[in-house]
Amino acid sequence: MKLDNILKNNLRNYLLSQLSQKIISKTIEPGISIAIGIGSRGITQIFEITEILINQLRELGAKPFIIPAMGSHEGANAQDQAVILASYGITEKELGIPV
Repeated sequence: MKLDNILKNNLRNYLLSQLSQKIISKTIEPGISIAIGIGSRGITQIFEITEILINQLRELGAKPFIIPAMGSHEGANAQDQAVILASYGITEKELGIPV
């Protein structure tokens, strides 16, 4: 198995174990909207982390959406920051949720 696949599987397993804790699943009510803040500070596997989080929230019945969380990057406006997110593959088309 390639190192990338091992890392991705370990990341997925770790995130799922954290997201499946009762404290989280008890807090999320079906139909609730949840914002996911995504930054731009060189987070390794940011797309994979985001995708896993989105899928788990959906599984719990939530309606996740993404907001740029980059402070002053790109003029501190959401439209320009969305361009940075798109460079990571984080788009509405790719993930199926609003950005």
